[in-house]
Amino acid sequence: IRVLKLKLGTAYMEIRCSLVHISLGDEEHIPYEAISYTWGKYYANPLHDGRVAGQLSQYIVCNGTWTRVSSSLSHALQTFRLPDRARILWADALCINQQDDEEKSYQVGLMQSIYRRAAHVLVWIG
Repeated sequence: IRVLKLKLGTAYMEIRCSLVHISLGDEEHIPYEAISYTWGKYYANPLHDGRVAGQLSQYIVCNGTWTRVSSSLSHALQTFRLPDRARILWADALCINQQDDEEKSYQVGLMQSIYRRAAHVLVWIG
């Protein structure tokens, strides 16, 4: 699976992270914390004449590239970020390739194991 290395920072710094691969089957894998969060509030998307709901979003820097994430996830990352060291996290929207339906299906099947093997589960309700 992929986990997210959230770079250290203070409240108002941009969020920076990178993705790292680990093996769930390896008992010596890098310890990580899973984030459980709401996907955020939806609004009518004006690009689709209000017929399609879109998600309020913000940008973070992931692997050196500006990446759009839900406002809810952005706020969770900002809250859980540490000021003195990086933090290893798993968040579905970033750690699962949302553009690959086959990967999404496979990874969703692993979510119980992903949460069970996490050192901690951090809950963000906004």
